[in-house]
Amino acid sequence: MADERLDDKAELQADAVVIGGGLAGQAAAIRLARGGLRVICLELRESFHSIVGESLDWSAPQLFAQLGLTLEELVASGAATMKRHITVTASDGSQKEYFPGAWLAKRPWNVEVRTLHLDRIQVHNQLQQSAHAHGILILHERAVGFEIQNRRILAVETSEGHCIRAPWIIDASGAAASVLGREFSLPSVAYGPRKVALWAHFPTEDWVEGTTLYMPSHAGEYMEWIWEIPIRDGLSSIGYIAPGSKIKVQRAHGFTNVELLTEQMQKFARLSTLVNEAPPERVAVTSFLCRTYSGVCGPNWIIIGEAASQSDPITGNGVTAALRHAAEASALVCRYQRRESRRPL
Repeated sequence: MADERLDDKAELQADAVVIGGGLAGQAAAIRLARGGLRVICLELRESFHSIVGESLDWSAPQLFAQLGLTLEELVASGAATMKRHITVTASDGSQKEYFPGAWLAKRPWNVEVRTLHLDRIQVHNQLQQSAHAHGILILHERAVGFEIQNRRILAVETSEGHCIRAPWIIDASGAAASVLGREFSLPSVAYGPRKVALWAHFPTEDWVEGTTLYMPSHAGEYMEWIWEIPIRDGLSSIGYIAPGSKIKVQRAHGFTNVELLTEQMQKFARLSTLVNEAPPERVAVTSFLCRTYSGVCGPNWIIIGEAASQSDPITGNGVTAALRHAAEASALVCRYQRRESRRPL
């Protein structure tokens, strides 16, 4: 049974609990279910909104294919568009294009030199359908406590009063929560200042199979930049990333999120045209700190995705990191689950 609310507060049993139903959590849950495990996924949100469009690196399509979502199927369904290159636009309007080297497709790397831009909402929905098909029980509840013995998690307590007992726990709760990182007071290392991302969707007529990065400034504590990601035919995600300290000062001077994004877009001819023709009514915003936790594996628990490490979005490998973490964590769980099941009683 999937995606249901349980009325009784009796103990629940599972082979694995996945905390978080975002990209990393869904990928891990699906892989575990494919391995024959009974999986419960905890995700408080019943629907996802304002997930930023993603520009993937060149190793991501293979990881999606392993989840049953091939590059061709993602494009055909409208959940993704092709990405064949990156264009960097400087503040003076000059441009330079970057293509993956043909050597990547050869041995021993064998990397697919085509990759994708994602409509994250559509991809999330497709993964959610796969989770249902694999019989994953999704509870719209939050993990609020743990029964722990010698750093081993024996049970997970939820916001609705359930107690879930399982031999394996995967924390994919995201950077904002990082449930087990906080529970075990794990040390972390931060990289750079706290940053803020502002973005909106804009209608576009001309189509390119590539990501464009606009560089308005090279000075300051962090390299500010703007992305343009064509997430589906006629629609692009455009966003601005800057240090949180700079955004804080501008807000103190009365600038709204819409005005902050518009001001930056006006610095580039193409973006100025887009924002003047279709000013956004609202702008999505998120604050984040690039950081990595130490000690993300315990006796029977693993932290993955942004709960373990928040990468800088300019690297374009956030999705790849989430999917790879999910693949490696689920493989470990399945391997040791079989080992435990073979032990004599």
